Amino acid sequence: MYLIIGAGKTADSCERYCLKHQINYDRIQALQSIEILSDTKLEAIDEILLSPGIAPNQPLQAIAARHNIVINNDIGLFLAKCKKTCILITGSNGKSTIVRLLEHLLNAGGEKAKAIGNIGEPVLDHIDDDTIDLFIVEVSSFQIEVAQCLKAKAAYVTNVSPDHLDRHGDLNTYRDIKLKVYQECELRLANKSDSWYTDNFISVDIDECRLDLSKATLLGQHNKLNIVACLKIIEAIDLDVKKYLAGLSTFKGLPHRFEWVTKT
Repeated sequence: MYLIIGAGKTADSCERYCLKHQINYDRIQALQSIEILSDTKLEAIDEILLSPGIAPNQPLQAIAARHNIVINNDIGLFLAKCKKTCILITGSNGKSTIVRLLEHLLNAGGEKAKAIGNIGEPVLDHIDDDTIDLFIVEVSSFQIEVAQCLKAKAAYVTNVSPDHLDRHGDLNTYRDIKLKVYQECELRLANKSDSWYTDNFISVDIDECRLDLSKATLLGQHNKLNIVACLKIIEAIDLDVKKYLAGLSTFKGLPHRFEWVTKT
């Protein structure tokens, strides 16, 4: 039995998943409400599905430990159950651009790909979608922190800079949570200039790229690195990367992200 905790669309998607698959569940909207649940109710719960905006604080962990309840979330459940190819993207900046660009390039090249997760598409709403062969999953530090499974074909961390320290405490803790995304993946990609890069990673480096990027519409050196990362991921999962270059000329970028406004 699941206990869904949350009031937003992630919790809504968890509830839809349980209803569709005829899984017993209960739902509370606020973390504090768990403290008024009876021991009988708590003993019936096997797993908590925690919404990303709710931190797994010590009182919750204590209750879960006392009743042998696993604390998980929709990302962990999805990656444990999903049989399709999954690529995980995280980072302080640039992850949404990479997720959307990778989705665009793959689909333009004939693949059946879908961007889900922190991008605004709850993952469990797509777990039974037989029209999709490959999922690009944007994951935040809040989601990585709680997920019990991070199994994926490939993973990439765009960068790490101070963010969400009100929840994670300090930069080292935040960075370590981000880097957990590599733990269960087959292929690990990283910027060659990042401090965590070693020879065990697949290198993402503008200077090493020998592909023609001249038709790319995205502006800025940072987006050139994003483009190289996407192409490197495509290459790493054994697709013919040259087949996907044409999509660079038709990707318009995300609204309000280094977007061309006017010329005078």
